[in-house]
Amino acid sequence: MIGHLSFGVRDLERAAAFYDPVMTTLGFVRVWSNASALGYGPPGGEDKLALKLREGATPPGPGFHLAFDAPDRAAVDRFHAAALAHGGTDDGVPGLRPHYGPTYYAAFVSDPDGYKLEAVHQQGASADHAASIAAAQNVLDDFMAAFNARDIPAFEATFNFPSVRFASNTMIILNQGDMKPERFTTGALAEWDHSAWERRAVIHAGADKVHIDTRFTRYAKDGSVIGGFDSIYVVTCENGHWGIKCRSSFAP
Repeated sequence: MIGHLSFGVRDLERAAAFYDPVMTTLGFVRVWSNASALGYGPPGGEDKLALKLREGATPPGPGFHLAFDAPDRAAVDRFHAAALAHGGTDDGVPGLRPHYGPTYYAAFVSDPDGYKLEAVHQQGASADHAASIAAAQNVLDDFMAAFNARDIPAFEATFNFPSVRFASNTMIILNQGDMKPERFTTGALAEWDHSAWERRAVIHAGADKVHIDTRFTRYAKDGSVIGGFDSIYVVTCENGHWGIKCRSSFAP
């Protein structure tokens, strides 16, 4: 819809020192320049943002900002770091902004002239690390299936030991061999028959680690609900093996 946008700046050299490195983080370069203006756009393309030397130039008032699409979340992080390193000010650190959308990952800065800028990636972690997420979700599938089957060897195969569990204000470090058959019939599981995932939403993902926001429900033998519990699972890849490294749960 918009062909290009122009900003008036008070100091062209200062603006170039900021925008040259910042725009590079988003895949843009300086495509033209002269004594009184600069243009930034895709390599070999036309300008999308022009900076023009104007005495007394001031940014628009409240409500204005310019948002750039970032190719991935790492680019958002680089944009923010480059802006702060080259004369910009922080208006919002990189991170998810769930009030804008569940995968809205953005950072906010002001340039040396006071123009408010944003870099945003909205496709979610799955767009960047689909293979890691698939592997981590498979681990949770296998974890639940093995737990419901009371299959201890298969259950332990879903972990990267040592593994940590935070629950009931207690930290437990699990090692291979710690799981015993009586675990399925005593304590909080005395009336338990099986469990099922209700939610598994990826929070963050990387090449060898995935954070997953989960909720699961425990059921009794008659099908009645014992309880539903929110948990965070950290699934890692160690020596080529994907497994649960850490859990923080509200389940007893």
